[in-house]
Amino acid sequence: MPANSNMFTTSLQDKDGNRVPVASGICLETAVEEDKRLSKELTESIDAANEELQHIMDMCGQLEVENSRLNVDVQVKESQLKDLQRQTDEDNEELDRVNKQRREVNLEQISLRRDRAHLEAEIKHLQSLLDDGTASVTLLSQQQMQLQHQVEAIQAQTRQLDQQRREAAEEHKAEVSRLKEEQVQTSAVISDYSQLKRDEVETAKQNATKKSLNDHLTVLNTKPDTDKFTNSGIERDLPPSATSGNRQWIDQVT
Repeated sequence: MPANSNMFTTSLQDKDGNRVPVASGICLETAVEEDKRLSKELTESIDAANEELQHIMDMCGQLEVENSRLNVDVQVKESQLKDLQRQTDEDNEELDRVNKQRREVNLEQISLRRDRAHLEAEIKHLQSLLDDGTASVTLLSQQQMQLQHQVEAIQAQTRQLDQQRREAAEEHKAEVSRLKEEQVQTSAVISDYSQLKRDEVETAKQNATKKSLNDHLTVLNTKPDTDKFTNSGIERDLPPSATSGNRQWIDQVT
């Protein structure tokens, strides 16, 4: 029998993912442990991707809340801007009315100048407020656009991570199926190996029994046949069937 007749070969994956042949009779447990380690690492990778996806979804929620708040601020600023515009229009109408009254009533020149200067100063102040409000609305609009771009980028990243998660889940499912198949193959190899060992033990027992019988027959063949002769040296008459039967039984055993 060859020296490796009781060995069965299988393969493992090294750290680079290459399949390395090993003796399953010796390293079977190592193969199973390696497959378990790879499955565990893949599960941990999927869990980490799920946690990162959940974190990004939480950030999207926060950005949507911030965007809603900015929309409210923009609406408030726009309302204030409309109020300032309306007040400016009213002040302009008041200025026109005062100028008209000045022409009609012929008020004193100093009083008219004072009133006009006061109204012009108030108009300038309101115009300054209007300009500030317009600048604030523009800034808020720019911030809103930036937030919208960030939300779109995060949503795209979220979709990409979700795709990666689905691919990782499919890969994990395929890996689990492969591990189950390898476990079935490993069980078959172990069963064949056990049967081979039992056959070897049975063969060894049969060989030992045969050798013992051969040794016994050798002793019988070499022993002098003293019963064939009498004390006086005369050959006994023995039934021919006894001698021929023993010879046939010896031939069958050998």
